[in-house]
Amino acid sequence: MAENIGHCKHGEFDFCDGCPECIAEQEAGANTATLTLKDGVTEEAREAAGVLEEITGGQIKVAGTAIVRVDPGAAPSFANHLEAAKRIVEIAASREILTEADAKAANDDLNVMSELRKAVDEERKSFTVPLNEHLAAINGAYKLITGPLAEADQITRMLLTAYKVEQQRKAAEAEKLNQDALDLARRQAEAHGGEFTVETKPVPIPFAPKLTRTDQGKSGLVDDWKFRIVDLEKLPREYMVPDEVMLKSIAKKQHDKKHVAGVEFYNEPSLRVTR
Repeated sequence: MAENIGHCKHGEFDFCDGCPECIAEQEAGANTATLTLKDGVTEEAREAAGVLEEITGGQIKVAGTAIVRVDPGAAPSFANHLEAAKRIVEIAASREILTEADAKAANDDLNVMSELRKAVDEERKSFTVPLNEHLAAINGAYKLITGPLAEADQITRMLLTAYKVEQQRKAAEAEKLNQDALDLARRQAEAHGGEFTVETKPVPIPFAPKLTRTDQGKSGLVDDWKFRIVDLEKLPREYMVPDEVMLKSIAKKQHDKKHVAGVEFYNEPSLRVTR
């Protein structure tokens, strides 16, 4: 890269540092927007929220208004960095490395790219960190409500599922008893000229509807087939998955010391660039 110089309305600037004047304009508020979290908070609500903030250790705060930057594309430094990135990729696409001098030039360019990425990432964080902090605060506040609701939902589902499963088990058991009695009576009748001694009066079958219906909605069991390994020795080979985490660890640390049957450890060098 011959020069790491860009141009803007203020003149030349370093790609990595950006134009100081453009950055100053940006920080002065040239690219801001209002994010309203909540409006019209009454005094009574503020007092209640203050109490809630105290008992929750500050997890809930009275909502207000925050000024955050939301359009990086409108920032002058964004355009400068975008121009730099385009120039860099054009140079990279036409590059040939045939000599040590070419290698040194490429090495320098990689360091320039690294510095530019750091500068761009810092600028990106100047947009995202405030937004993420507000988002985390909002989500944290509402989790104080949704968390207990999720716990109550889980408990209720577990109890209702257990009830329905047990009712269906009892119903299936009663149906089997009745069917077994009829089968036995049929066999006795066939063997004794139509006479049988077994009690054929059916036992009551517990009420086990597939759906529970109310004005609020309905609920019912749905099949959810899963699996468990009962005999690992009989498991077909195609269902066995290698432990890639362990193999990667051996490849990095013990490739020349530990032998694993059926596995080849090989080296595939990657380039590390440092200053």
